[in-house]
Amino acid sequence: MIVLNAQQLQRLAESLLRLERLLEAEGGDTGVIREGLDEAAHRMGVHLAVVRLADAGTLLQMHGPASGGDPGKLWATAELLFLDGLRARAEGDPGEAERQLETALALFQEVDSGLTLPELSPSPQRRVEQARRLLGRDS
Repeated sequence: MIVLNAQQLQRLAESLLRLERLLEAEGGDTGVIREGLDEAAHRMGVHLAVVRLADAGTLLQMHGPASGGDPGKLWATAELLFLDGLRARAEGDPGEAERQLETALALFQEVDSGLTLPELSPSPQRRVEQARRLLGRDS
């Protein structure tokens, strides 16, 4: 299992932030987003196609606190899925978007509140709020 050190986590967060900004831009190229997400997953030592298929319980068994997993990797996996959900929405696939956002939401809720996140990264709580809003659960 690959454990992400602070420097790797920072570089990964910067890449994900760039992808998020591309998604927010009008006409963001979702093909470029897909490639960027695949590359970020590869740097984490995971395959995005596998992560997309896994449910939250499986991902928590692999990366969650109860398994002794890497809290940074759990956060990064949640970020990948959150952005992948936004990508699916941009491509007009609401079913896939909902699946990815639901899984990301479950993971963000399990991220250790003491985890030091890379600079400029949204907090897990902010992502929980965003995912709930996108899923139509504003409460």
